Amino acid sequence: MERLSDAEPAQASEQGEASADMGHVTRRAHLIFNPVAFGDTADGALARILDLLRHHGLVVAASSTTADDPGDGVAAAALARQPDLVIVAGGDGTIHAVARALLHTGTPLGIIPMGTVNNLADALHIPTDMEAACALIATGQPHAMDAGLIDGRPFFEAVSLGVAAPFFPLAEATRHQGLVGLWRAIVKGVPLLLRSRRTVVYVEADGKRRRRFKAWEITVANIPSTALHFAIAPDARLDDGQLDVVINAESHWWQFTRDALALLRGGRQHRQPYVRRMRARHIRLLTPPGAPSAPITIDGEAMGVTPATLSVAHHALNVIVASTTLADADGNDPAAHMARTPLAELLHSLTEPVRAPVKGARRVATFARRYWMLGALALLVALGVGVWRWRRSKPRPSYRRLPGRRVADEE
Repeated sequence: MERLSDAEPAQASEQGEASADMGHVTRRAHLIFNPVAFGDTADGALARILDLLRHHGLVVAASSTTADDPGDGVAAAALARQPDLVIVAGGDGTIHAVARALLHTGTPLGIIPMGTVNNLADALHIPTDMEAACALIATGQPHAMDAGLIDGRPFFEAVSLGVAAPFFPLAEATRHQGLVGLWRAIVKGVPLLLRSRRTVVYVEADGKRRRRFKAWEITVANIPSTALHFAIAPDARLDDGQLDVVINAESHWWQFTRDALALLRGGRQHRQPYVRRMRARHIRLLTPPGAPSAPITIDGEAMGVTPATLSVAHHALNVIVASTTLADADGNDPAAHMARTPLAELLHSLTEPVRAPVKGARRVATFARRYWMLGALALLVALGVGVWRWRRSKPRPSYRRLPGRRVADEE
């Protein structure tokens, strides 16, 4: 099914005219549906979404994505009908494709997130429950959000450069395979990690002096989380007209691995001195002259190399959200509301038996690192006391006098 029959939109139009005659304000919506995101239940899910939207008073026509058209072309055709809003039901890839087509058009976008990760929907505080998402589309308000641009190509989550580039395709290929996929990711990912090296990159922000970094990873984020719910830039906002740059310049690979595992478990990146952060509207990423180009991932897909120029399309997309602001009403950090992904939940359960001993060892190591001089002094005192006690416990020979010398008695 690529499109619904013309009879259904016509019937919806008649219902809309009837509602208008009764004094109600009716909005015409066009639903873009990704059947792959729903598997064998696609037909039932589509019917359910249409019923929910029409129950809330929307006049809805629908189109489906295909393998050849992931959403860009379908969205352009939907815009030609001049709907009041466009609704997309699918995963992050489908949402991004439709959102690209709606940039700078002013047409609001309603999102029904049905993917595995749903980073963009999570940043917008859009519920993953189908009924709640449909109710939000009917009752919410449009809010203007930013989009990032890398060499003119829009992105909505983040752009990454460094050792994570080969891991994104690996995670995408194994994320639907359960424990088998997790094992394959570990088997293939560990050799990649051991072969990884830091990349020398020049970062130029807002036309200021270029700064040289030797980093494991450089991320330019538009929203707080990316990839498998990695909260790389928890302070990032979608409507501030700036991109958040996070530079991981750890000196040891185990530090980078520790931070990556913390992010994968749903935590935050450590606020360490080697993690540099900045905000800018225009950013350039360059490698040294003569050095090979570094691969770049765009919204989790390996699609570019250095040099690259990034900028912000300020308030380029209108999205239906619960209120006119994306900030939390209670002022809490948006990253605190991020739900764990199934992979993160699995890792959390597998590491539960060893988490307490690891925390204890970490506290001991932190204490030893802070008070190593006191520890060294205590060790020296203990060593001195031990030597003194050993010498005191050793039997001492008795002596008898002979003319001109002393001879020890044999025991």
